[in-house]
Amino acid sequence: MAAENKLVWEIERDRDNLYDEHCVETRRQQAIVTVEYAKLVCKQLRGTKWAMRYSNSCWIYKEGDTLAMGWVGCGDWQTATNGTDKFVVYSPFHENGKYVHGSEQSYMSMFDGRGKAISKAKSILRGYTVAETAGVLNQENASKVCGAQGEASDAVRQAGKSLGLEMGYTPQGHTMLSEFKNMLATGYNFLDHEVSQNVHHFVDAFKIHKKRDVKNIPMYYIEMTKNRWDEEQVGIAFLPNARQTYNPKVEYNDIIQPEDVKDWMKQRVAALHMMPMGSYVEGVGYKVCNTAYYIHTEEDNPFDDA
Repeated sequence: MAAENKLVWEIERDRDNLYDEHCVETRRQQAIVTVEYAKLVCKQLRGTKWAMRYSNSCWIYKEGDTLAMGWVGCGDWQTATNGTDKFVVYSPFHENGKYVHGSEQSYMSMFDGRGKAISKAKSILRGYTVAETAGVLNQENASKVCGAQGEASDAVRQAGKSLGLEMGYTPQGHTMLSEFKNMLATGYNFLDHEVSQNVHHFVDAFKIHKKRDVKNIPMYYIEMTKNRWDEEQVGIAFLPNARQTYNPKVEYNDIIQPEDVKDWMKQRVAALHMMPMGSYVEGVGYKVCNTAYYIHTEEDNPFDDA
């Protein structure tokens, strides 16, 4: 199981409703104890905030970050039967060797006393680096990119079907393709207008498919953030193949000033900024949230049909 991560914008969107549900409407004692614990943790971690996760746990995050640092809670997360409630700290960067690697508990530290739990939270809760965020969030981006490639393949199959041609799941060509290209190049006069349109559509669809049908699609991850002095800065990471769903390679990452961002990058981010969260624009990129984006490269962009 991969470590749990949560987008800060989603946390803040649900913050008030979850607090009302667990602490105002029902006033569960476990929720009240958990909130007090979270407040004390935030006092020890400069600039952090808390928000309800469930009735027994709270997210810990920094406003302006893309992902939460982790969460703290009060409850029974032990794997043994009939365990007792403990103060828990969950960090995606923590490894608890007492539990199976990758299990939920392997990211936790558990304590009988609140004081020790707060001290542990101070030592293991931290924000993600730009490179870490780029890797963690790429799963949805990769799904969108691969989906766009799949749509190009579907277009070829549909265009071929209109001409009575059977195409494979991954179209690699057809004996009639070169014939159709030659007919169009020599100005062949089709007797049936619909057939003429279908041939043009098939040839054009296959051209687009061939350009899309690549194994490696490089992309940049762009993150708007702030430093400890509340000054704006931009994090940039490069993914040589954004098609990789899990643990994609991140070759480098850097923090630069907003004025140093290249113009073509600014243009792509500006186009995506107007879109809803989670939107993908073919040839431009994917919007995670208002401060985080994946953008296609200026060169080696299989979705650039210019």
